[in-house]
Amino acid sequence: MSARIALLWVTLSAAVVAGGCAGLCRPGGVGAARQGDAAGSGASEVGRLLAYAAQLQALPAQGLQDRWQEEAQRVEARLRAHPDGTERLRLALLLTLPGTPADDDRARALLQDYLGGPVPPPAAMGNLARWLLHDIDVREAQYRRLRAAQARSEALQHKIDELLNIEQSIDRRPKAPVPEGGKK
Repeated sequence: MSARIALLWVTLSAAVVAGGCAGLCRPGGVGAARQGDAAGSGASEVGRLLAYAAQLQALPAQGLQDRWQEEAQRVEARLRAHPDGTERLRLALLLTLPGTPADDDRARALLQDYLGGPVPPPAAMGNLARWLLHDIDVREAQYRRLRAAQARSEALQHKIDELLNIEQSIDRRPKAPVPEGGKK
């Protein structure tokens, strides 16, 4: 799964940095209104954010957990000092990074605040924020489907257990004696 995620990060990064983010923009949305700056600082900042996420994702599981705690505290402090879009996106990336303590609700709030702010974000940054929101929605839908499948599995297992109990109770019943002629 991490190879798929890494490929996704690299693909998205390349698309955004190359200015090919028009497909990610909603018609009439913030990204569409500001596409002229996609090749500017927004795209280079997105590239740095994606490289940052890929660097963290490349760590072994325990190293990622340890580094995640440090990074989350550092980014929180920077966000309090300078509440800009880059730090909001950096924290949202941290909060949604696979293999870390996910906080999708907080990440969603950060991203929605960023997108709904008084100043529209650069197109590339807005596209990344919308992509992260979409990723959160997809993950939550998968989680709901998984929970439903688990509930169905548990219900079926309960029915199987009940049938086994019935079968065992039938097997434990004393057998009626068979008359000597072989017939009842």
